[in-house]
Amino acid sequence: MRLLKLFSRRKKKKELDEASVLPVKDTMEEDGNLLQTTSGEKKESEMDMESESAYLDSKKDREDYIRNQCERMVEAAKQIDDAKVEYEAVTSYLNDMQKIDLIEPEKRKIVDDAARNIVMYTREREKYKNSDVRLTPSQRQMMERYEHDILSELKNMQNNESYQQVIKSDLRYLEGEKAMLRYEKNEIIAKQKYLKGLSVTLSVLVVILFIVLAAVAKVFEVDMRLPFLMTAVMAVGSAVYILFESNRNRVNIKLNEQKMKKAITLLNKVKIKYVNNTSCLEYGYTKFGIKNSAELESVWKEYVTLKEVERRFRTNTDKLNENNELLIAELKKEHIADADIWIYQPAALIDRKEMVEIRHRLNVRRQKLRERIEYNAKIKNQSMESLNQMVKKKPELKEEILQIFHLYQLELDGNT
Repeated sequence: MRLLKLFSRRKKKKELDEASVLPVKDTMEEDGNLLQTTSGEKKESEMDMESESAYLDSKKDREDYIRNQCERMVEAAKQIDDAKVEYEAVTSYLNDMQKIDLIEPEKRKIVDDAARNIVMYTREREKYKNSDVRLTPSQRQMMERYEHDILSELKNMQNNESYQQVIKSDLRYLEGEKAMLRYEKNEIIAKQKYLKGLSVTLSVLVVILFIVLAAVAKVFEVDMRLPFLMTAVMAVGSAVYILFESNRNRVNIKLNEQKMKKAITLLNKVKIKYVNNTSCLEYGYTKFGIKNSAELESVWKEYVTLKEVERRFRTNTDKLNENNELLIAELKKEHIADADIWIYQPAALIDRKEMVEIRHRLNVRRQKLRERIEYNAKIKNQSMESLNQMVKKKPELKEEILQIFHLYQLELDGNT
C-alpha cells in the first residue's frame, strides 16, 4: 500500500513545511557521514538507565518492577513503530527526489514549467489576498445591491450637490438684495421725516420774518416790500423743493416695495428649491450610508477594484489548479509515489541549491529517526533481558511475570 494512504494531504504539507521537501539522492554514504558526526556524542535520550533490581525483596516491589519494565517495553515498541512509519515516509521522499533527478530533459522541462507557473500564480495569489482594499462588509453589501444603479445615482448626487451650491449662492444674493432694499427704504423714510421737519421749520421761520418785517415797516415807516418779496420767494422756493423731494420719496418708496415684494417672492422660491434639494441629498446620503458624493465615489472605486481583484483571483485559481494537475500528472508518469506533495513545494523543482539543502535536512531527519529506533530497541531489549534474568535466577517467578505480561499483551521472549 502506498505511503500516501497513511497520511492526509494536510499532514504531508506540514512535513514539507518542516523540511521544505526537495529532490535528494538517497545514499548510504551521506547517512554514514552523519553517523560519523554524531557517533562521538552522547545524547540526553541515550542516558544509561540505573539498576532497579536491587530492591525486589517484597512481592509488591517485584510486581511494580515487572509492570514498570512492561510499560517501558510497550512505550519503546510504540516509539519504534512511530519512528519506522516516519522513517519510511522520509525514505519515500528521498526516493521520489532521486526519481525526479533522473527525469528525461524533455519531460523535465514540462515539470519545471508547471512548477515555475505554480510559483508565479501562488505569489500573485498572495498579492491578491493582501491587496489593500478598504471596504466594510456593509459597504460591499450595499454596493452589490445597487451595483447597476450606482453610476446614475452618483451622477445625480454630484449634480444635486453642484445645484445646491448654486441655490446657496442665490439665497445669499437675494438675502443681500433684501437687506439692501430694507436699508434703502429706511433711508427714504428718514429723508421724508427730514423734509417734514424742514417744512415745519421753514414755515415758522417765514411767519417770524413776516412779523418782524411788518413790525419794522410800521415802527420805522420803512418801505419793506422788497424784503417781503424776497421772503415770499424763499418760502415758495423752499416749498417747491420740499414738495418735489417728498413726491420723489413717495415714488421711491413704492418702487422699493415692488422690488422687495419681488425679492421675497424669488427668495421663497429658492428656499423651496433648497429644501427639496437638501431633502433629496440627505435621502441619498442615508441610503448609501455616506456623507457626500466624494465618499460614494471613493467606495465605488474600492468596490470596482475589489471586483477586479476577485476576478483575477478566480482566474489565477483556475490557472493554478491547471498547473497543479499538470504537475501531478507528469510526476505520476515518472512513478513518483507522492506526486501531489510537490504542488506545495514547486520552488524545490526549479532551485538546485534548495534541493541540496533539503536533501541534507532529510538525511539528518532520517538519521535522527534511526537513532530513535536504535535507542528504543535498546530500552526494550534491556527490559526484556532483565526479566529473563529474573526468571533464570528464580524460575518460580515465571508464572507471576507471564500473568503481568498478558495484561500488556507481551511474551517473555520479547515478541509483542
